[in-house]
Amino acid sequence: MKSPLFLFLNNLTFSYKNKRIFSNFNFQAEFDNILLVKGDVGSGKSTLLKLIYGYYQPESGKVSLSCENNKTILKKYFIHSNSSFNFVTGFIKDEMNLLGVVDVQMNLDLDLSKHISEYSGGELKKIAVNMALALDSNVIIMDEPFEMLDDNEVIKVKDAILDAVSKYSDKFFIIATHEDLLDEYADEILYLK
Repeated sequence: MKSPLFLFLNNLTFSYKNKRIFSNFNFQAEFDNILLVKGDVGSGKSTLLKLIYGYYQPESGKVSLSCENNKTILKKYFIHSNSSFNFVTGFIKDEMNLLGVVDVQMNLDLDLSKHISEYSGGELKKIAVNMALALDSNVIIMDEPFEMLDDNEVIKVKDAILDAVSKYSDKFFIIATHEDLLDEYADEILYLK
């Protein structure tokens, strides 16, 4: 049986460009599959994800992720809201080689040898999700996965996330979004104001 993942934010204080984003903020959650971080633009969703991932360090307080059994090593993978930021080489095949991803063809039906500029935003986000799943990462952190996508692409990305939740018992998702598309599937929702 899968052990749940715990997120603890203890007296978290963080500022960015001289603007206070969090001040002695406390939150804790236990989730088996999906934790959503929701809020309006500018509420700190992306910043919180970067704190959880470790891009940023808090000024004070603590951010911690842990598994109940404390034996599971947590390996995090961050998927940016801007699809092209997920592919530093510019080519999917090169990115796969760089990360050591052998096969990412799961339900993609895409030619992965093209430059990233030749894919839609939805295709790039779907590729990024599938690459994250092909790695040994078990905590996938997604920033606004539905941003700037048309309705068809939104459905494809949502389906890719839900398909991953049903297929992989060892994967956890922390997703920042202002959309309601995953609310009914989330184990926990953190609302930022």
